[in-house]
Amino acid sequence: MAGGTLSKRAGIFISAQFAANAIGIVTSMVLARLLSKESVGNYLQLMLVYGFFSQLVIMGLPSSLTYFYPTVEDKHKATTVYVVVGGLLISGVLMGMMTYFGAPFIARYFGDERLMPLIRRFCLFYAFTVGNSYMRRFLVSTNRYRFLMFWMPFDRTMNMLSFAVPALLGYDLMVMVTVAVITSGFQFIVAVSFTARVISPLKFVWKSDLVRRILLYSLPIGLSAASGKISRSIDRLVVGYFESTEFFATFSWAARSLPDLSIIAASVMTVLIPELARLHKEENYRQFAAIWHESIRKIAIFVLAIFAFLMFMAGPYIVTLYSEQYTGSVIFFRIYLLGLLMRVTMFGYVMQAIGRPRYILYATLGSLTLKSFLSVGMYKLFAMRGYGPMGPPVASLVMASALGVFYLHIIAKKLDLSARQVWPWREYGTILLAAMAAGGVASVTYLIPDAAIASVLAGVSGSVGVNPSFVSLARLAMASAAFVPVYGMTLQLTGLIRPKDWQLLKDVTIGRFLRK
Repeated sequence: MAGGTLSKRAGIFISAQFAANAIGIVTSMVLARLLSKESVGNYLQLMLVYGFFSQLVIMGLPSSLTYFYPTVEDKHKATTVYVVVGGLLISGVLMGMMTYFGAPFIARYFGDERLMPLIRRFCLFYAFTVGNSYMRRFLVSTNRYRFLMFWMPFDRTMNMLSFAVPALLGYDLMVMVTVAVITSGFQFIVAVSFTARVISPLKFVWKSDLVRRILLYSLPIGLSAASGKISRSIDRLVVGYFESTEFFATFSWAARSLPDLSIIAASVMTVLIPELARLHKEENYRQFAAIWHESIRKIAIFVLAIFAFLMFMAGPYIVTLYSEQYTGSVIFFRIYLLGLLMRVTMFGYVMQAIGRPRYILYATLGSLTLKSFLSVGMYKLFAMRGYGPMGPPVASLVMASALGVFYLHIIAKKLDLSARQVWPWREYGTILLAAMAAGGVASVTYLIPDAAIASVLAGVSGSVGVNPSFVSLARLAMASAAFVPVYGMTLQLTGLIRPKDWQLLKDVTIGRFLRK
């Protein structure tokens, strides 16, 4: 397959993912402003329950579509699809039953009895959402990228409308949950109907060997994914147990406010895996490292810029998203931001390329176990000094760093590289310094008082009062105007951004329109 085609498909997927994430952010912004902290806390608890249990019941089944569908004979393609669809439908029903009957225990865990009727009403949402969780993989495996561009934003938009519209009309969370259930049922019908139009269920032929291979392929992936998802939820589970629902809302926004930049590294590494695997097989370790390091440099230019900018401008960023009542999220948000420092690559993909996928499972399971104990222990340790909620995010950062060191050690050993050679330390460090310097320049905008910005905005808009969120947004815009040229010039002077990088940026942005 041509590299240009792969890059184009990766670009489409990234664009669709960013659009979907943007809609998710809008949902959060609306709910944070229209609902009380208690209701926001309950909403976030409902979503946490979904994230926790869904990975346990999905079992990695959607992943098997992109592996088996393109490779099986045409007469068995329908079998591949409907084994996955049927398995997920059964899993969705199972999860719905689990959450319905487990609602009293879940409510007791969070210390909020208001949660029990909400979870019981929401159980069908869980079932429908798990049932259509195969759609992204299905659209990729069948090359329906045009519909993918529609489906991913559509999925998030329907979720947003089901909560935001009732909130705007003044209804309570129970009504929003009811609307969300109906909406998710409609989405499930759309997904299954489209699937049936592409691959007729009448072509389904039971093939025991294929079903067995799908399950054997999916289960290890599902176990790894479930362990990773649960590991990422540990901090919120700990805080949800020890703290109030209102504080849970403040804390959760900090964890959920991070830009989802991992999709950039994931998309790039997905394209690189075949080439890296070939180089490893040929024992061309130097070229392997050179290509991997080049990808890290390019991704770091973007990711570390976001890291530095938000580290300096965290306050206005949180207020812009969620309003002034969630300024308590800033300290936790900054701790989570440190995790972006390692989001410039996907270590798991590199482990696949060097033929060591089992290490991913070992690392994920070990991380989950250690993080569970560490989060509780650090919560109690920090609580002795009155900083209990800071313990879990610090534990997350410690475990992420430990995982990075573990993966680097394995990669260095398998590629016969020293600790100095396994990571592009000089380039990475220079990019980080350039980003932090630009962030320092951007922070000069704090010298401008809020009142002065509000006065200018009021003069432009002709209104008497200006919402603090708009003041924060204006401050972010001014900071961006200072950050970007300083950062770009610094990278240019140090030689870390090159002509081909500018050309690539042009090709994937305005170049696409110029070609049209």
